[in-house]
Amino acid sequence: MGRFELNVENKAEIISALDVLLASENVANLKTRKFHRNVESNRFRGLHMYFEELYNASFARIDELAERIRVLWGYAKGTFKEYLELSVIAEEASDRPSDVEMLKIIWDDKMKILEVLKKATVLAGESGDIWTESLLSGFVEAYEKDLWMLNSMDL
Repeated sequence: MGRFELNVENKAEIISALDVLLASENVANLKTRKFHRNVESNRFRGLHMYFEELYNASFARIDELAERIRVLWGYAKGTFKEYLELSVIAEEASDRPSDVEMLKIIWDDKMKILEVLKKATVLAGESGDIWTESLLSGFVEAYEKDLWMLNSMDL
C-alpha cells in the first residue's frame, strides 16, 4: 500500500505550530482540572461544572491536534516535559487560588493560546493546508466564545 502525502507548503512549520498548541492545550487542560477539583466558592457548583465543560472541550481539541499532526506525518508530543518546554502557558504554581483568580488565570491562558491559534490559522491558510486552517478556525471560534463568557462574569 502506498503512503498518502498531502501537498502542503511549510509542513514542518505547521507541525511545529501544532506542537505548541498541543502542548499549551495539555497544560491548560491539567490546570483546569486542578481548578475543577479544588475550587471553593459560594458559586462552587456552577464553577465546578463550568471547569468540567472547559476541560472536556479541551480534551477533544487535544485529540484533534494530535491526530492532525499525524495526518501531516509528524509525531505528536506526549510527555509533560515536552509540553512544558513548548507551551505558551505555565503550570499553575499556586496551591489554592481563589475562584476569581482561577477564572482570571483561565482568561489569561486562553488569550495567550488564542494568539498562537490565530497565527497558526493564517500560516495554514497561506500554506494551502485547508484542513488545518478549518480546524484551527473552529478552535478560534470556541476560544472567542469562552473569552466572551469569562468577560461576562465581570472579573
